[in-house]
Amino acid sequence: MKELTEPQAKLHRYLCDRWQDPPTFQEMMEHMGYVSKNAIVGTLKPLAKKGYIELPDKTRSRGIKLLIGPDLNGTEIEIAGRMYRLTLTEE
Repeated sequence: MKELTEPQAKLHRYLCDRWQDPPTFQEMMEHMGYVSKNAIVGTLKPLAKKGYIELPDKTRSRGIKLLIGPDLNGTEIEIAGRMYRLTLTEE
C-alpha cells in the first residue's frame, strides 16, 4: 500500500469514523476546511488510486466505499431494530 499524505490520511480517518453514516461532499469539505468540491475530489482521487476507497458514480453523494477501513471486530450495529456484534472469522 502506498503511504498517504497528511490531508489524505485525515480524510480517510474521517471516512472510517463515519462508516455507518457516510458523509456528503459538503460535510467532507467542512471537515477538511475546503471551500470547493474540487479540493475534496483532489484528495479523494488519490485515495481511490492507492486502493483505500472506491469512488461512486457521479450521481451519488454518499457512495464512497471503504476498501481499507477501521477494525470493526466487536463493533455493535443495529439492523431492523436488533443489535448485532461484528466478529472476524479466520479462513
